[in-house]
Amino acid sequence: MIDASLGASRLEDEPARGLDPAPAHVAVVDGLRGAAALLVLLYHCWVFTDPPLDGGPLRALAACGALGVDFFFVISGFVLFLPVARRGGAFGSVRGYLLRRVARIVPAYYASLLLQALAVPLLTPFATPFASAGGWLVLAAHLLFVQHELPASLAHAAGFRGDVLGFGVNGVLWSLSIEALFYVTLPLVAGAFFRRPLSGLLGALLATLCWRAAVPALGPGASAALIDQYPAFLLHFAFGMCGALLYVRLWPERGSRAAAIVVVQLASLVALLLAMTSYGRVVAATPPGAAVELLPGLLP
Repeated sequence: MIDASLGASRLEDEPARGLDPAPAHVAVVDGLRGAAALLVLLYHCWVFTDPPLDGGPLRALAACGALGVDFFFVISGFVLFLPVARRGGAFGSVRGYLLRRVARIVPAYYASLLLQALAVPLLTPFATPFASAGGWLVLAAHLLFVQHELPASLAHAAGFRGDVLGFGVNGVLWSLSIEALFYVTLPLVAGAFFRRPLSGLLGALLATLCWRAAVPALGPGASAALIDQYPAFLLHFAFGMCGALLYVRLWPERGSRAAAIVVVQLASLVALLLAMTSYGRVVAATPPGAAVELLPGLLP
């Protein structure tokens, strides 16, 4: 959420005139963030322990927990585009926006990086990243939010041992690289997306499908490194941005269309749960593969 207390001017936070403005803070989004985080936690617990659970829907729900990361990307699209939608397409100060992003993310992120780097010898068979040129390269990549784009072969050639992402301690840091790229991209596309949201959504869909179709043709090694890079998630962010637009535009009609909105929400929730459990059943059938994907940084 763009926090007005972190340097936003009055103009930047002011909704478009002549409208019944939708609230700038959507409390339910905080609950959705919590649910997404719990899904990711549940998934990792399942991967490392592989409990049989009930062998059915409960196991499938645990197995699909990695989708929590996808939910985070959709939520980011919603939250960061919401101020633009409330202001009728005006983005405001790009400098102020970037400063607020830095103030919100960087201090806690950098502190966590230091703790993770120091914890490497305690949690893995490898030395801290401060012990080699490759380790410093990995640390610099994390500081610049490009850890997911850094080729592991380059770090290993410079003497780093272990998993590049999170130093083998916290591999989920890959998602922050994706988020950071969205932060930089948003000011460039926000105005055009507001004016033509359907075109923006279709463009994101086309880009995502083309990326996911083209990358596997490059071979297994390239596919593993590229399949989950930023272009693969453009549709996620676009969905969230469309959600922000719908929220703002439907807000004045929330009273007259309350029943219809509730029906659509419940139907969407049921469809989402069915889709998640269907996906989870596929993942649950091959847990060793999922575990191997997460474990390389912990292996000597």
